[in-house]
Amino acid sequence: MTKMATKRMTGSPRTRLRPILVVAVTTVMVNLAVWLIGLAANADYRVGMGGQAITITPVHVVLTTLVALALGGLAFTLTRRWGPAASRWLAVAGGTVGVLSASTPIMQAEAEPVTTVALATMHILTGAIWFVALWRANASEPAWTRW
Repeated sequence: MTKMATKRMTGSPRTRLRPILVVAVTTVMVNLAVWLIGLAANADYRVGMGGQAITITPVHVVLTTLVALALGGLAFTLTRRWGPAASRWLAVAGGTVGVLSASTPIMQAEAEPVTTVALATMHILTGAIWFVALWRANASEPAWTRW
């Protein structure tokens, strides 16, 4: 294997971090845009949590998005050594978690419908961005190594 191929496969910490940062910034910006659209549609973002109502603010949106992506990034880092198939399964798992977790805001009987739709949309979009990012990360792999 040539030096260039080896460097491309391993990459420097800086080049390995760049895609993660792009995904994080993109997802946060998309979720904040959804939050603003919901606000424009008169969402009050009050949800019942254990008998108490809290108001979801942009800070909540940013922090929960980053925590979810950090956990996914940790799982990606731990499974990456198992090859591209593991990354693709992780992409599917993350996308599925995003879609399934959208039921959490839907189950909040105390939340307004506009709030519910906006929060569920954030969950689905986070899962979709995660799926696309991981799937594309493996797009350069030869077709015969895919599923």
